[in-house]
Amino acid sequence: MELDVVLRRVRAEFAEMPGLRLTPAQASRLLGIERNACQAVIEALIESGAPWQADPPDGFPVAPDAAGYIRLFPHVHGTDGFTAIRLRRLP
Repeated sequence: MELDVVLRRVRAEFAEMPGLRLTPAQASRLLGIERNACQAVIEALIESGAPWQADPPDGFPVAPDAAGYIRLFPHVHGTDGFTAIRLRRLP
């Protein structure tokens, strides 16, 4: 599925739902796209600005990076590698 088609679909489906949160796992399941494609969708939504914004969870032990991603690294955090992001649609 082309990126612009997916972006239009996401924007249309979430237009009436301010405050709704979207994760890559949800996007993959709801939109029927591969996780790699979800990354491109998430990045495009963030780059487009309002009404989408990165929404990291409060109190998470690792601070998000400048783009809003939480990234854990084995050599830094003593865990498996992990990347997560959550977006929130602003009113």
